[in-house]
Amino acid sequence: MRKLNTIIVLIIMILIIDHIIFGSMHFLGTGASVIKPLAMIMFLLVLIHAVISMIITIRAEKVGFKTKARYNKENRQFWLRRASGMAIVILAFIHAHSMAKNEKGIPNIARMPKALRLSTPLLILSVGIHLLGNIRPLLISLGIRKLDRYEKIIKVLVILITLFAMVANIIYIINMIKRGR
Repeated sequence: MRKLNTIIVLIIMILIIDHIIFGSMHFLGTGASVIKPLAMIMFLLVLIHAVISMIITIRAEKVGFKTKARYNKENRQFWLRRASGMAIVILAFIHAHSMAKNEKGIPNIARMPKALRLSTPLLILSVGIHLLGNIRPLLISLGIRKLDRYEKIIKVLVILITLFAMVANIIYIINMIKRGR
């Protein structure tokens, strides 16, 4: 089950980079018609990943309860991964609804409460945190050696992509506010 989860995660990572690039281009005013079908595939894979991860977590917790080896203080990173993952699922639902367009072609986000406009920047931040916390376990599951070197390179890339997506989204929100939406 862990190997299947690893394969799903790799596909999600490719799709997320694709989604961030096309979504950011869309926020900056260029069209991207491929974004919706790929986003739907990615979201389905995210849900499958979440279910598999929950099963793995429940199994680990059962063992922890039986052996009384819970290590809660040592497992902060473990729970940060789970919390950021749950935030991603919740915020992705809001993001998908907010980016959908009505019959006039206006995104739902224009009619949503202003506080919900922050759902996409929060989603981007949650994805960045989730990826940063899970790079090491992913590299280990892939059997990659020289972890420190690869981990640093990937973390820099994740931070840069996250910043790019955040800036593009903030520009989009500012433009919406200027247009009075």
